[in-house]
Amino acid sequence: MSYNNTYRVEDPSEWSVEIVGSWLVEIDLQNYVKIFREMKVDGPYLLTALSEEEHSKVLIPDQEDRRRFTQSLKALLRHMPVTPGGSTMSDLPLKSWKYTITVKEGDTLETIAKEKHLSVIELLGANPTLSSKQKLNQDQKIFLPYIQHLIEDQTVRVSPNSHPIVPETFFDGQLTEYQQCLQDRFAAADHDENGYLNVQELKLFLQDLDLRTLSGDQMEAIFHDMKNGWEGELDFSELFTYLRSIIIMEDNFSAAKISLFKAMLTADHLNECALGGITQFINQTWTKFSQFRRHGQHGAPVMISGYNVAIVSEGQHSLVDLICWSDQLTESIEPKHAVIKGFKWRSKQELGPNKKDGEVIFPADFNGYLPIEIASVQNLKYYGCAFANETQLKINLINPYEIVDFQYLPNYFDDFVLNVNQPGIEKHAFAHLDCPHGDHSESGYFIIGKVVDQNELHLTAFIIPSKHTLYVPSNTIHSNDYLRGKWRTMLTTADIDRVILKKPSVNRNTLEVFSFKFS
Repeated sequence: MSYNNTYRVEDPSEWSVEIVGSWLVEIDLQNYVKIFREMKVDGPYLLTALSEEEHSKVLIPDQEDRRRFTQSLKALLRHMPVTPGGSTMSDLPLKSWKYTITVKEGDTLETIAKEKHLSVIELLGANPTLSSKQKLNQDQKIFLPYIQHLIEDQTVRVSPNSHPIVPETFFDGQLTEYQQCLQDRFAAADHDENGYLNVQELKLFLQDLDLRTLSGDQMEAIFHDMKNGWEGELDFSELFTYLRSIIIMEDNFSAAKISLFKAMLTADHLNECALGGITQFINQTWTKFSQFRRHGQHGAPVMISGYNVAIVSEGQHSLVDLICWSDQLTESIEPKHAVIKGFKWRSKQELGPNKKDGEVIFPADFNGYLPIEIASVQNLKYYGCAFANETQLKINLINPYEIVDFQYLPNYFDDFVLNVNQPGIEKHAFAHLDCPHGDHSESGYFIIGKVVDQNELHLTAFIIPSKHTLYVPSNTIHSNDYLRGKWRTMLTTADIDRVILKKPSVNRNTLEVFSFKFS
């Protein structure tokens, strides 16, 4: 029997674990059916993780068998449709493989993107011959990026392996059984039995947890992030502390942590998390912290617990009540900011009639750099701003407003800001709202500032978290010149006091336009 006939399907991503096993038998790799089933290798896993050689090495250590596996996988893909560029799927690098859907009556790029939890830009990237306004035909084939984005499901799900992000038992500290489960899986991945995991062993550990969305590069980045710059292999305490910090959000997320967190959420969403839900990584009893100590390699204490801020009894609580701490950690926090002394703000009216913009003159010694901060409720207060999602503040709108989705394309800054509009900052008598839709690492910087003591300007470049709506009050100094991607903005038509960034040239005979840099 030829697998070419048995598995002549358009979309191998729909294969179940059982079909993958049958396919292995057809290509004379039946010895690997058991381990593939234990690792729950289905169609999506086959076409993504196992397309990378370091992943396939773990499951298929024999070089000749692995060569047959790779050739058969590519042969299988020859039955898939050609890409818009005319290549068959087997001609493409494995990481760029895509799969298709069939357009139904009434479908548009917007409805398909919404259904598949993608952006229209991502769909256009997979279909370069299409335009955003192009009408789709019924039965037309549309290519989807193979690895889809994390599904942002806000609905309540109840299943044996699914738990709320903050379970009802969060405060009872009875989660030690899952720490033991992690230790058992850690030991199983420790092939050389030295008590530590190297990079390859960590990859096997993560695969054993059914975290399928992680690429080889991401898993290597996670390993180095867990080591935090230290050389050597990974011990269990480093791994467990890292996983736990993700769940209780002890500190800012690195890119590696974000990729692991997304993989954990995805596994939980699909009811495939090997530990029965990501929240079960929370694995410390709170009572252990009252006398908590950590010691370094030479015996000196490197971490100690402080005094108890509060004791919270069981029962129902308002979340607001839980953060009304006596030490006022929820008060305003001064963000990092550039301090520009002796600046001169000259509105367009001061420069003469028919001027489109004014100018703000910075001192010659200003290096152009603004510090970067991730926006929070506390540090936005320094500039009088807030997250609309997290405040009950009521505002009066003096003009009718329009809510618009703007897409800042990659050439926006170079082609428009630098060469047409010129970099600047602005303020105006109306407030507005701004909300990034994409990942925070790809949404650019929102510049916010204020004047202190009349002649001192403070400026910060903020990263706004995805789907957080920034409220910018009237007369707040700001700039959207450095935004990228899709932003939803509420604004109105009224006069704007915009000034171009200028500072003395090297010989100080003229003023030259400059743009901000970030550090």
